[in-house]
Amino acid sequence: MRKNSVLMIIVVILLGLMLFSGCGKRKEPAFAVFLVDSELPAVEALSVPLKDLALPESALLTMEDVVRYQPGTCELTLTDEAAERIRQLAIPLDGLPFVVVAQGERIYAGAFWTPVSSLGYAGIAAVFWMEEDAVTLRFSRGYPASPDLFEGTDLRNDARILEAFSEAEKLME
Repeated sequence: MRKNSVLMIIVVILLGLMLFSGCGKRKEPAFAVFLVDSELPAVEALSVPLKDLALPESALLTMEDVVRYQPGTCELTLTDEAAERIRQLAIPLDGLPFVVVAQGERIYAGAFWTPVSSLGYAGIAAVFWMEEDAVTLRFSRGYPASPDLFEGTDLRNDARILEAFSEAEKLME
């Protein structure tokens, strides 16, 4: 009986240490972009509360996929691996909805948009650009980018996003 008591005390101590050290907790991403986990059209996703958009377990992009973030132009420079993932997306002409998460919190929803689309979009649009020395994902107010077309609050440079990139030393001034 004494062996069982000692064993029980050891198990309780170990469980306590795991709980207080954060072991077993899911690590919230400092920054991530998740595709919306449904067939919901991008325009309709704008009217769904952010908390109600279904997200998959894993993100499309995380902080590890980002080389730098430039807040002035709201551009992410991506690693080659992340750029290939974006290239492989089947982005319909009416957009592919996503949610940006920073510090473990949902910040805003938007949609990946293809530059060949002639359809307009009133939310935050992410357009993929291959430039001479970098591959970027540019987040703009609406598609085509226009302050007149955009509806809603511009959270592209929310303090939680900027803090995440600053802490990761990936924030460009």
